[in-house]
Amino acid sequence: MTLLDYQVFWEISHLGSFAAAAKKLHLTPSAISHAVAGMERECGFSLFQRAKNGVSLTSGGRRLLPAAQQVLASQESFRQTLEEINGLARGHVSIGTFNSVCTTWLPPLIKLFRSRNPGIQVEVYQGSYQDVANWLKEGVVDLGILSEDAAAEFQFTPLSRDKLVCVVPDNFTPAAGDHIQVEELEGQPFVLQSSGSNVDIRDFFKRHHMELQVSCHVQDDQACIALVESGLGICVVPELVLKCFARPIRAYPIRPEEYRVIGLAVMAGTTLTPAARELSKAICSVGELS
Repeated sequence: MTLLDYQVFWEISHLGSFAAAAKKLHLTPSAISHAVAGMERECGFSLFQRAKNGVSLTSGGRRLLPAAQQVLASQESFRQTLEEINGLARGHVSIGTFNSVCTTWLPPLIKLFRSRNPGIQVEVYQGSYQDVANWLKEGVVDLGILSEDAAAEFQFTPLSRDKLVCVVPDNFTPAAGDHIQVEELEGQPFVLQSSGSNVDIRDFFKRHHMELQVSCHVQDDQACIALVESGLGICVVPELVLKCFARPIRAYPIRPEEYRVIGLAVMAGTTLTPAARELSKAICSVGELS
């Protein structure tokens, strides 16, 4: 398979369309079809399933995708290194992260990075912990910002400790007045985010051997806070989440204190491109997320 074959395979798998891949690569549709037919003959099985609404990878195609991305990443690294040797500062880097980092800390950092590295294109992907982990494994992103509990499969560099707090409705008053003891959470109705986003919170409850009484299951921070403010339960969230809201949120520190650790995640054994190395250095130089 040629380098162009790998590019065709990658673009079709992510765009879900032969025509879109042809447009992206500046090729004719017949050239794309010819390339796919050649790859499938060489592989000995079909790479794509064709349907009216587009194409998707077969099971064999899905298994080949990470290896194809490694080939393309190596080529990109070679190109960027060559430009680096020649004194050029160009490249592309992609980073995946979750909502509270994406909306509070990451934007000014990316803005500063772009001002210092105008030739490097930065692509940001926002999703749940599970989304970021999948993007790293599939090669969609070069770098990920994750919590340590969600980064067991990756090489992880800690950046910050983010305190857990309890968000409560107006009719809830903790016994101590200015904080909530962990045992006060027992038996309370909880608003809980989906499992792909709340591994830190679930681990917190496991450490304290608490059984959850979940009243609402939600997908994002905004829905979680809104339901608590409506009196439908309480929730435990990292403190960084509160910075996503312009209005004050009624929240109390938890005693004993608990934290999630946020850091930079990359695939173990991966050789980062020069652009990815530059962004990772910029992220690590910031230190505490604020």
